[in-house]
Amino acid sequence: MQLTKFLSREEFSLLIQVVSGHGLFQGHVGHWNEELDPTCTLCREDAETASNLWMECPALELERLQSLQQLGDKLFQILGLFRLNKVTRLMHSA
Repeated sequence: MQLTKFLSREEFSLLIQVVSGHGLFQGHVGHWNEELDPTCTLCREDAETASNLWMECPALELERLQSLQQLGDKLFQILGLFRLNKVTRLMHSA
């Protein structure tokens, strides 16, 4: 099964960046460029990291809730296919 059936290339890329923490986040890029301020450009409260943007930044609260709803819907579809695949394998092995 391919996740690309459920996620666009852009969505998949963003998911990988968030999960790995490796993306163009001020806090991440700031490790290599000391002149770059690692502070979140949206809330100015914490370092701009994947976890800050995904879970904590107050400036993104509404967008975060909307994204979680959409992601939840897609994950539900993916989990359904895993279950269907497992049932199909069980039927064929019997």
